[in-house]
Amino acid sequence: MSAQDVRKLHSPFLIYEECMCDPNEDEPEFHNGRPAVYIEDIGYTCAEPIQTVCHECDTDDGEMNEWTQDGEYPCATLKALEKP
Repeated sequence: MSAQDVRKLHSPFLIYEECMCDPNEDEPEFHNGRPAVYIEDIGYTCAEPIQTVCHECDTDDGEMNEWTQDGEYPCATLKALEKP
């Protein structure tokens, strides 16, 4: 596996909160006229990401796991790749 392959695996994963907007039923991907992001666990949200973690280290195939809350990006693996 090359360093490029490792970087692809250890990509950023954004975590969002639910927003308090009332979505338009005809266009749920817009909240108060703003584009919203679809997140499987919470639906559409226009909230800003609250955390960025490493997809490979801190999720199980994109689902939060017990390490997500303390996760960070760049992760230790990416930091090690950047060392000379």
